[in-house]
Amino acid sequence: MWNQETGEEEISKLIVQYQIVAASNRFAGYSTFDVTHDYLSCITKWKECARYTHIPSLVIQEKAPELRAWVQLLREIIDDGGLATADKKRKFLAVLTEKHVEIQDFLDNRATRFTEYFATSLQSLDVDAGKRIYAGLDHSSFSKSKSDFVREVNEAADRERASLRATQLRIKWNSLSGFDNANLWSDHYSTPILALVPASEHQQAKRLFATLKAFSPTDADITASLAYLDGHPSFVLKLKDPSAIDEAFGREMIGQYHTLVTVDEARQAIRSSVPSEPYEWITGNAARSAVKEKADHNYLSGANQALLNRIDEMDDRQAKEYLKRLVQDKLDVGVQMMDSEGML
Repeated sequence: MWNQETGEEEISKLIVQYQIVAASNRFAGYSTFDVTHDYLSCITKWKECARYTHIPSLVIQEKAPELRAWVQLLREIIDDGGLATADKKRKFLAVLTEKHVEIQDFLDNRATRFTEYFATSLQSLDVDAGKRIYAGLDHSSFSKSKSDFVREVNEAADRERASLRATQLRIKWNSLSGFDNANLWSDHYSTPILALVPASEHQQAKRLFATLKAFSPTDADITASLAYLDGHPSFVLKLKDPSAIDEAFGREMIGQYHTLVTVDEARQAIRSSVPSEPYEWITGNAARSAVKEKADHNYLSGANQALLNRIDEMDDRQAKEYLKRLVQDKLDVGVQMMDSEGML
């Protein structure tokens, strides 16, 4: 049984705890803070409040000295699991009561305060970008050292800048090509985009195309890609020109068979037999082999008749001269004749 003095002291403690709950409930509706009906639940809510305050406690004390007492007690709640003594509880109640306006203003504007406190790290980023960074920071930020936190903010800011510049690059590319990346362009036009690019620029162009498709491209790749486009490479003028696209496809993918295979026939032949996407057609031999097979088919299906008719029209001297030129210039023709004549 308690004596009167002890009973009054315990009742006084309970009253203070009840008053802390009541004072805390005045912040309900801000961030994660909800109405609570008992002291332990109230303390849990303050812990959650600290978790969603993505600013180190030391920085808050430095930048907002009027909140120092509240922040120090909140840090004790985090570190110790609560307020260990009746004196600390009374101090917490006093702070919640006397600094209600200041605390509420801080809770309402934590993201904005973050952008103000770390303006140097967030240089060149707008307020919305700063708030995105704030929202993505770790829930343990309140308890971190200033140096560790600044490093994390700097890294997050660098990623945000890279993301914004990557978006800038993609917007620029889309305005030039009509597509988000080179693979989509190639698929739409059934043409490997590198067919339009001079061989001397292939490495730069490949870096650009890889950067456009990358989920998180490096700052170096973004910088190089923007510089390449800012240099106005000649191929971008052809990206929306169907005639120029067909011409490039014919030159790079059909080549010597252009008299036997049309551009549309070549594209259909490649699509029906080559599993890789159009962007990849220019690499390897699969796509060109499909074109050659189509040329062979067309040749043997009647295209050779015009040549046979022309040979029939030649006199013996013309035919011999033509045959000599073929043997002299064409290895395959020479080998076939040597084989048929028993010379191999």
